[in-house]
Amino acid sequence: VVDESATLDLDPVADGDGAVRIAMNLAPPTAPILPRHVAVRVENAIDAARAARDRGLAFLAIPANYYDDLDARFGLDPELLTQLRELNLLYDRDETGSFIHFYTPIIGDVFFEIVERRGAYDGYGAASAPVRLAAQRSNGQR
Repeated sequence: VVDESATLDLDPVADGDGAVRIAMNLAPPTAPILPRHVAVRVENAIDAARAARDRGLAFLAIPANYYDDLDARFGLDPELLTQLRELNLLYDRDETGSFIHFYTPIIGDVFFEIVERRGAYDGYGAASAPVRLAAQRSNGQR
């Protein structure tokens, strides 16, 4: 995964079954120091998002046009699309499965990502990275 400024390169490593993954963002020494990113895998990102929202957790606000683009790209079930939009969830899919995830705003120098992998999806939601970066910038986060 390379960000839009081409200053970061993602170099992931994982244990044998992929349950533990460490993704190192590699940047040149002249690049600005970026917030740290911690991702946590859950069984159901939609339920996790609802529970977190009900407990007062703020999510990174995702622009509405992202969901229009998702619908055009994937033709998602309207109920799923409504849930994604309502909860500020991001989505990706390939031939092996799908990926649902969401982010917190940056807190100090760290932000959190909650992820759900469905099927054999093995990616990191690269298609959503520019959306996250733009949302962080528009929310004065970066």
